[in-house]
Amino acid sequence: MTNTTTTSLSRWSTSEVAPAMRFDYYANALSTALTPMLLIAGNSRTFESHMTAAQAGPVCVIRQSGSSHSVRRDPFHEDRALEHSWHLIVNLSSAWNTHHREAVRLLPGEMIIVDSRMDFMVEITGRYDVAHFKFSPAWLRQWIPAPEALVGRRIASTSGWGRVLGAYLAELSPEAIEASPLPVSVLTDHIGSLLALIAAERDLPPPVAQCRDDSLHRRICDCIAQRSAEPGICAADIARELNISVRSLHRTLAAHSETFGKLLIDRRAAVAVRMIRSSVCRRLSLAEIGRRAGFADPSHFSRVISSRYGMTPSRMRDEDQRSPDDAEHSSGS
Repeated sequence: MTNTTTTSLSRWSTSEVAPAMRFDYYANALSTALTPMLLIAGNSRTFESHMTAAQAGPVCVIRQSGSSHSVRRDPFHEDRALEHSWHLIVNLSSAWNTHHREAVRLLPGEMIIVDSRMDFMVEITGRYDVAHFKFSPAWLRQWIPAPEALVGRRIASTSGWGRVLGAYLAELSPEAIEASPLPVSVLTDHIGSLLALIAAERDLPPPVAQCRDDSLHRRICDCIAQRSAEPGICAADIARELNISVRSLHRTLAAHSETFGKLLIDRRAAVAVRMIRSSVCRRLSLAEIGRRAGFADPSHFSRVISSRYGMTPSRMRDEDQRSPDDAEHSSGS
């Protein structure tokens, strides 16, 4: 299985390897990108697998696809005491079976959290497509103080915050990480925030007391509003200014069913719209307005405005600059 690496992407594909070598190379790729696994079934003549990975700060984002096979986390592997990692796996295509604490048939769109210290087996009987997210226990505990309660349990994507998490993770590919105009901390904070909300739905111990700190929440929102135009601003910058931990910031927002990333983008969008509709800013290009509002990428700026306001920035400017006479004539025609 060959491995070609760009600045932030690593790729593996059995298509570059002779069929007799594919199982061994697949196992090596799993050990490199994920955790050591033992291939226990599969057709060596037709077996194929493709994998792409990108490191997004504390989270490794991986996309996997290929043909049917079965793998098992080796319970006696010598590395078990050396690295402890957690894995959030999203099934994007056909159903397959897992056994991790209990037997679960994972349907398309469903998710499961895996602890590398525990036995884990996957049985895939057809073609598969998987979004895989690897992170450390320390990172996960910033969001969920007792994540063990989620291990091996199916997370459905049909209701509640599971629907939001599943849709978000399906779009968060390694290529999206590499091309993202946002800091990777914003992208990974969304994962942690949504997992915290899912834990709250299941009545797991919350990362903070049940009472909401409305005063701190207002301070956080005000600080985000004041600094939203700064390029590369992240949750750690806001927490540092408020003299609180990043964990406290995210927990406070989660208690109000909010995330740092959404508040930041909403604020930037609101600032940009005010500038677009202001006669004072008519001489500014739309790209400059987006930049001043905090959007580093013009296309991302356009997508955000379109999704929130139902029209592109250019159409918004055109409609707001029409004279009253033009509007009256248009409505009467």
